[in-house]
Parts: sequence; structure tokens; C-alpha cells
Amino acid sequence: MPQPSYPFANIRIKVREKSLLSREKILRLAGAATAQEAMSLLADYGYPGAEDTKPSSFEKCISAELRNVYSFIWEITPEPEVTNLFFLQLDYHNLKAILKSDALGVGAAQNMLVNNGTIDPTAMFEAVKEKRYDFFPPEMEAALTEIDRRFAVKVDVSLIGLLLDGAYARQIERELKDVKEEFVHRYFRALFDFINVSALIRLKRLDAGRELMERTLLPGGGLSFDYLREAYELSMEEMLNLLEKSVYQKEMTPGLEHFRQTGSFAVLIKARNDYLIRLCLTYRKDMFSIAPVLCYLVGKMRETQAVRMAMLAKLNNISGREIAEILPETIE
Repeated sequence: MPQPSYPFANIRIKVREKSLLSREKILRLAGAATAQEAMSLLADYGYPGAEDTKPSSFEKCISAELRNVYSFIWEITPEPEVTNLFFLQLDYHNLKAILKSDALGVGAAQNMLVNNGTIDPTAMFEAVKEKRYDFFPPEMEAALTEIDRRFAVKVDVSLIGLLLDGAYARQIERELKDVKEEFVHRYFRALFDFINVSALIRLKRLDAGRELMERTLLPGGGLSFDYLREAYELSMEEMLNLLEKSVYQKEMTPGLEHFRQTGSFAVLIKARNDYLIRLCLTYRKDMFSIAPVLCYLVGKMRETQAVRMAMLAKLNNISGREIAEILPETIE
């Protein structure tokens, strides 16, 4: 059960931090001679189930590692209501999986659900099936009601992600009002800023209308909607130039330049992840706050994303050098 002591929780976190994988170790995965060798390394790093050396099982290993981490965080967190903000994304992942599976008629949605969110996935599945939307937080309830209303006219699966992403941001924004921890506010503000910048560029490339842009932007960021609207009215090059002058100039400029040259968002996504990791490094030593617990959680989630990238690269014969260019920093 959650513990009320910050020092107790953070001392346990300090012990766990020693096992976080360095960027060098993850690059060793991508540079392994074979996928089987990469799995052996993953077993050496302590990932559950990797010892069977079957490359196809790496996702199961990552899922098992994350389950262990989530259970540990829940066990030691002194502020479960704050920690839950970082678990909300799992709830929204599950809700998207349920709705998309139903809309596409593919079934088996329950097999795609993950545990350790703030809502039991089985209860969520049953509530959606029975349309008991008052079971959910108000932002989820409103999004589900709106999806039903729109689907009564025309089924458009793309609306699921669009409406639920907005609900996620609004729920975070509402619940942050009761959170005093500066790190948490800065983390989500930066996260939504980077998401909005990427969305703006994607929509501009598609020549999407202003109405869709307005519906896509997420609340809760530090970059004002007026600033983003102004950027969207410009040409692509002018928009990129303006975005480069934001408060994230140092972080975004390499990603925006890479997009100009290649049309890829890979470096911009890396910039977002690196910025959030550096933010964690700023707060991780505050032993009398929730920050070290959250920073460890973010670091572990980034680690598993990097492991996934390395393993996919190995299975698809992508060189370690190519992965090194887009592999995010780690918190070790």
C-alpha cells in the first residue's frame, strides 16, 4: 500500500535507480550481432522472461518489467493521487483500444488492455459495453458521449484518438489544480507543448483546415493557443521559423531542422523525451518531495521505450548507428 514518508520512498527509489539502463547499454542491444544475442543481453539486464532468448517475446518482457515497476511505485508512493496522473495514460490507452476494436469489429479488445492504470480494465470494458459512462471521470464521460453522438451519423475511427487525447489533457489540467509540486506542473506543461507543436506541423503538412487544428490542440501547455494559431496561419517555413523562437528554442531547433530536411519527426520526438528527462534530472535529488519517485517512473518508462526501439531495430536489420541518432537520453 502507499507509504506516507517521502524519505522512505526516496531511499528505496535511490536503490532502484542503480538498475536503470544507461544509453550505452541500450546501444549494446541495438549493436548486438543477432537478435538472439540482444535478448541474452536483455536477460543480463534483468528483464523478466528474456532468458528464453526468443526475439519475438521481447514485448512480453517489456510489459512484465513495466508491471513490476508500476506495482513498486504504487507500493511506495507517498502521494498516490499525484502518481496517478502519470498512470492516466494507461487508462486512455485502454479506452482507445476498446473503442477502436469495437468500431472496427475486430473483437479481442480485452487482450490489448494493460493493467496498472487508475481504472480496472475489466470494469472499464464492461462499463463501455453497457454505456455506463457515469462510471468514468467527467472528461472521459463527455468524450464518450460525443463519440457516440458522432458515430450515430458516421463512424470515423480517427475521432477516437482526437477526442480522447483532448479529454486526457483536460483531465490532467483539472487534477493539476490540487497539485503543489512544481515538477509535475512543468512536466505536463512541456509534454503538451511538444505534442501541440508536432500536431501543428502534421496538420499543416496535410493542409488541414483551421477548425480541425482548433479541435486538435491540447490544453495545459505553456505555449498559448493564440501563439499557435498565429503560427498556423503562416506558410510552413514561416511557421517553423516562428516555432524555433519559442521558449523551447534550444530543444526544438534540431528537430525542426531535421523535419525540414527529411520530413521525419524522429528528432523532434527525441527532443521532447530528452527535455523531459533533463527536467527529471533537475528535480530527482529533492528527497522531501514526490519528485524522485516520479522521475524514476518517467526514467523507467523512457528506458523501456528505448529498449523497444533497439529490439525493433535489431529485428529489422537497422544499424545501431541509425538508432543512436534518435535514441533518447536516459536518466541513469
